[in-house]
Amino acid sequence: MDTPSPRQRLLEISYGERTTPGVERENYWFRRHEVAYRWVVDTFASDLRSGTVLDAGSGEGYGADLLAEVAPDVLAAELNPVAVAHSSATYPRITTVRTNLDALPLVDGS
Repeated sequence: MDTPSPRQRLLEISYGERTTPGVERENYWFRRHEVAYRWVVDTFASDLRSGTVLDAGSGEGYGADLLAEVAPDVLAAELNPVAVAHSSATYPRITTVRTNLDALPLVDGS
């Protein structure tokens, strides 16, 4: 049996909230996410240009890559190792890290 590629492994975990571009059965969910990310890019472009942007729970990485259209530095944070491997290999203009968002050192209410 052949070892599945990172993309094939990613497709195994795709579902509504974790979707992949270019997959027909995922197109509805992907387009919904794409519209939301494009709205953020269009609405907050001037703010995004001024520093590092965190995409927390970045999944496959396409949203973080859309943010990188205007942001000089995008950090994609994701727990799933398959999604992290795919994002790292597919989107070179973003930095992807594997992390548990519950462990981020943020002050409550920040």
